[in-house]
Amino acid sequence: MTLKKRLEQDLLDAMRSKDDIRRNVLRLALSNIKLQEIEKSAELEETAVEIILQKEVKTRKEVIEGSRDAGRPDLMDSAMKELAILLEYLPEPLNDIELTDLVQQCIIDLGATSAKEIGKVTKEAIRKSAGRASNEQISAKVRELLV
Repeated sequence: MTLKKRLEQDLLDAMRSKDDIRRNVLRLALSNIKLQEIEKSAELEETAVEIILQKEVKTRKEVIEGSRDAGRPDLMDSAMKELAILLEYLPEPLNDIELTDLVQQCIIDLGATSAKEIGKVTKEAIRKSAGRASNEQISAKVRELLV
């Protein structure tokens, strides 16, 4: 079952069980997926769906941080629940050792030796990570290993 189909099925289940938070989170995610499909005039691949979910996760993390700074525990609790729901649909993130191994393999595969090739290595590592690490994490690790 594709990730999109799983989201759709879980949305129906959430509606049946009257789980308002899950329903709202899944509806928003699916609407963003459909919007991208309309823009591209094609069904999205799994990695594209994961990228959309990662953007949703990033948004929730920003809301949590902003709520904490503003002293709004009610908003923070809601965003944390939404974040937990979204994380159920994403693959387990790479730990630091796995990320280092992945970036080192990309450096070896591309024969990169200098900081001039950071962009090339970063692009390849992002592709190979398949959404299991953020672009910022990958970029930082590439810089750490190449500079």
